[in-house]
Amino acid sequence: MILLAPGAGTRADHPVMRRWQALLGALPDGPCATLDYPRRGRGGPPDPKAALAAHLAAIDALPVERLVLAGRSMGGRIGCHASLERDVDALVVFGYPLVPAGTEAPPDEPATWPRAQVLLAVRRPILFVSGDRDALCPLDALERVRHAMTAPSALVVVPGGDHSLAVRQKDLGGRSPDDVDPAIRDAVARFLTPSARQWPRPSACGTPARCRGPPSSCRVPLMQRLVIPWAAVALTALGCRDAPPAPTAPAPLATAPTAPAAEPPPTAPAARPPRADWVEPTLGPSDSLEAVVLAERARAEKDGQRLVIYVGATWCEPCQRFHQALRRGAMDGPFGGVRFLELDADRHARPIVAAGCQSDYIPMFAVPTAEGRCPTERLEGAVKGEKALGYIVPRLRALLDAAPKGAAPPPAGAPTAPPASAPTAPTTAP
Repeated sequence: MILLAPGAGTRADHPVMRRWQALLGALPDGPCATLDYPRRGRGGPPDPKAALAAHLAAIDALPVERLVLAGRSMGGRIGCHASLERDVDALVVFGYPLVPAGTEAPPDEPATWPRAQVLLAVRRPILFVSGDRDALCPLDALERVRHAMTAPSALVVVPGGDHSLAVRQKDLGGRSPDDVDPAIRDAVARFLTPSARQWPRPSACGTPARCRGPPSSCRVPLMQRLVIPWAAVALTALGCRDAPPAPTAPAPLATAPTAPAAEPPPTAPAARPPRADWVEPTLGPSDSLEAVVLAERARAEKDGQRLVIYVGATWCEPCQRFHQALRRGAMDGPFGGVRFLELDADRHARPIVAAGCQSDYIPMFAVPTAEGRCPTERLEGAVKGEKALGYIVPRLRALLDAAPKGAAPPPAGAPTAPPASAPTAPTTAP
């Protein structure tokens, strides 16, 4: 069963809540029940303590074996707190309010952020559904929190979506606004598949003794990357790497004293192959791309990665082929240890020009300078069709090999190629 909680400004009888109750109720984990929070004064936001008490009471009134807590904004945040006091199977949060309105994520560690602390304490699998225009949940800040979490987590990004997941017409790619909610519902359904139900219980995951190295090394993808239908945006998942130890039979009673068995020598943990990573910044028209590049490069270097600026567009066919290949892991081989800072030639046009990253053709790839700008040495354009990746990969690999090494050396055994040259069939200029 699914229990859906409203945001701070809505009630269970709101049309949006009714629509989502019907959408979630049709899933295999349905039906879907809703709850209301007590209000303060004349329609004021709920008191958090009173909201948590109402949430726990609603859970206790549902005598079910499997319960998924879903919530919109504040309802998702209160659901996270409730999961610490009741046994639930999973959490789904639509627009988590990570930072208060009108503020930005602090530069320090997520453990000090008031609204991130409950996420670090959560122990059940959690799905975040966020719009890339959500000012209350910047995607770069959410990624920092996810990598600090112990619980398995997954993220689906709604292109053009705001905090309420409403999508602008220009971001729909010619589709109807009515396609948005069913697409999100399908992503939730995949998150709640039987494979997700096999994720370890809290006692099997998140124990520091099971983790060899920093917490981020104890997480690997547990689900395949899923794509929102109207744009190539991935649902990525993180989870606990180490499975619980298998139970052992009790040792037989000894009939005579025996010498203690020698302990086996400690074995080093298997090295995880480097992966190609990506980040999509939240960048306004007046924001400084150079500052974003410098911050992301510092994070990449901390993770032993190398940062590459990548400019594409939703209408650019070779861009979308690279975009999708990156998300399904097909670029891990040639570009393992590389983090791509993905920019949209249309949405980020002003910051791109200000940082010297404009180009005649896209896709455009560049290794940023020490000042966070794009150098003249870059790869612009590609051929269309099935040969697009075959054109991009060796030329981009050659660009990386020729550029000064900043964050990380190129992956071992990566193919090399002659220096990049002008594309034989460039895409349309942005």
